[in-house]
Amino acid sequence: MPLTFSKELNVTGIVLDGPQIMLLKSTHGSWNFSSLGGSSAKQFSEPAKPGAPPALSVAKLEITDGKLMVGKANSTAKPQVYDKLNIELTDFSATSQFPFRLSISMPGGGSANVSGKAGPINPKDAAKTPLDVALKVKDMDIAASGFVDPATGIGGSASFDGSLNSTGSQAKQAGVMSCEKLKFSPKGSPAPEVVTVKYTMNADLDRETGAITQGDISLGKAVARLTGGFQSQGEKQLVNLKLSAPDMPVDELEAMLSAFGIVLPSGSNLKGGTLSADWPLPAHSTKW
Repeated sequence: MPLTFSKELNVTGIVLDGPQIMLLKSTHGSWNFSSLGGSSAKQFSEPAKPGAPPALSVAKLEITDGKLMVGKANSTAKPQVYDKLNIELTDFSATSQFPFRLSISMPGGGSANVSGKAGPINPKDAAKTPLDVALKVKDMDIAASGFVDPATGIGGSASFDGSLNSTGSQAKQAGVMSCEKLKFSPKGSPAPEVVTVKYTMNADLDRETGAITQGDISLGKAVARLTGGFQSQGEKQLVNLKLSAPDMPVDELEAMLSAFGIVLPSGSNLKGGTLSADWPLPAHSTKW
């Protein structure tokens, strides 16, 4: 009836079972799904005009047991593969905010859950659609995640609980991350202690730049603070950071020596005293 009399297409439900979805990012920063916010989506979201497609709304859209592959266009590198993708959108419309839930298995183990609201879809670039979500990641394998180069020897598992708010052009992410069995060298062995990081980051999505305004790193009673900025340059991320670590108990730091491949002489240990550092790290490039 709505389609007949008011040119509105109201879908009660759509289910995609077991889809394989490939997301590719070009060297210019655009995604292969960016055009979903283009003219065709705009036509289906605008009020009906004579001869125009009907307005579209979907009461419930589900993706179950999907596989998500994320990579770079025209790249020989293998894409990152995420299994057990489940998404649920309700009251979907391209011109308004809609709630959604997402869960997925991470490469190498672990899981991620995202819940919140998105929309309205950006008509020029769907990748810049506003978001207001809560993020929860459990037991992510750092080496297998794709966020670091495996050749660096950096490894361990990470869990974090935080939030992401994005206007499509500006984004803010904040939360707490817990890292276990960390190592920072190919010759290192997993550290026995848990490292906790409380962070806040702001990003300019149009310029692909950002700033870490809070980076409190805690190892027991030892606390260091990391701040600075970052920006994208093609496939590389340019990072400029400053580390401030006053009066850290040496006893707490000893547990991290093995993560850097440092082995104390047999029968020896570090006892008492403090260590302070004020280290502006030089700008360097890291491939993502």
